[in-house]
Amino acid sequence: MAYNLGEIQPGAYVIKATASAAITKGYFVVIAPSGSTPAVALYAGAEPTGVIGVALDAATAANQVIRVCIDGMVGVKCDATGVDALDFVSSSATGTAEVADIDVDYVLGIALDAGAANGVALVKLNQITGVLSA
Repeated sequence: MAYNLGEIQPGAYVIKATASAAITKGYFVVIAPSGSTPAVALYAGAEPTGVIGVALDAATAANQVIRVCIDGMVGVKCDATGVDALDFVSSSATGTAEVADIDVDYVLGIALDAGAANGVALVKLNQITGVLSA
């Protein structure tokens, strides 16, 4: 089944946050706590500094409010390799979904279907606690 970037499935949990720079829809983002207006930026796969989610809207510049899915199933942009169904998923340096290396990556979710190279995969998000996989 084909999914669209940033498409969510019933039961997903969505919040609003303010972009700190341009954001691409359907990419992994990190939401840094900052009082009543959380700031969101593309997530580069390093140790997270806040909650990880997927952008449901695009922002062309800083200070635009976008919706971010932080729990549930969402369509995520795949990297140039793609993912297979039931792969553990992490974020590339540009915020796209890639197959997780569970020894070194932060596992952000599980691909529920295959996503072709530069395509879209449905990912069940897994909220991380800042701890690497075993």
